[in-house]
Amino acid sequence: MQVATAPVTELKSAKKGEDGEITVCYLVLGIWSENESPGHNVLAALGFDSENAKELSKIIWRVGTRV
Repeated sequence: MQVATAPVTELKSAKKGEDGEITVCYLVLGIWSENESPGHNVLAALGFDSENAKELSKIIWRVGTRV
């Protein structure tokens, strides 16, 4: 299964807050970006998909631009 990783790649270079904190959202997207990993498979089994990843990255991006 191929997943678009462009939003995740953009997030890696985005500012993650004043203190550089990494949130659960970043962890989830990082796990999701590793195709065929056990973590990716668990997220998929829980109903997480590429559309959820895109929506999550949009939310993080909006929040990150306010910091």
